[in-house]
Amino acid sequence: SARMTISRIRKIAAIAKYTFIGNLRNRIFLVLVLFGLLLLCSSILLGLLSQEQEIRMLTDLGLAAIEVLALFTAVFLMVNLLLEEIESKTIYLILTRSVGKMEYLLGRFLGTISSVLSCVVLMTLAHVVLLWCKGWKFEEEWVLYFLSVFMSFEKIFLISAIALFFSLFSSSAVTSVVFTFFFLVL
Repeated sequence: SARMTISRIRKIAAIAKYTFIGNLRNRIFLVLVLFGLLLLCSSILLGLLSQEQEIRMLTDLGLAAIEVLALFTAVFLMVNLLLEEIESKTIYLILTRSVGKMEYLLGRFLGTISSVLSCVVLMTLAHVVLLWCKGWKFEEEWVLYFLSVFMSFEKIFLISAIALFFSLFSSSAVTSVVFTFFFLVL
């Protein structure tokens, strides 16, 4: 029983690693990350419009940009995850081996979540550097800032699970995305 558990964990980890590397090579992922970094940098211009509250404006816009772009990235990666493999029929080759459906789905989910987490960490670091350059005082608000980022990632985690759920039952990426965003709004 312990050997089977270790074997399953190794299979899940291998699939998660493969998914993580595949997502980092995905053009949609790279474009959304670059767009997020540009959006964070462009928030400086909007911060200049609010003369007395520049740091507050930069903080709010940056946190919103990180959350929204990470949500879009997670939803589109999750929806395209299975649909691309079904189209190319590689999923049939994988599932005929000794990999179970649950192991496959869990590995794909964890790999995608880890790539989205790396995106969130990258954008958070860029945002913290931007705020630090503008004179943000970390001693006062750093706990609330990182708690906000953590809660945003928790939301992204749940919405990603919903997106994966809908992509399992739909043959159309558009339908899965629409249903996922419907649940996001609720």
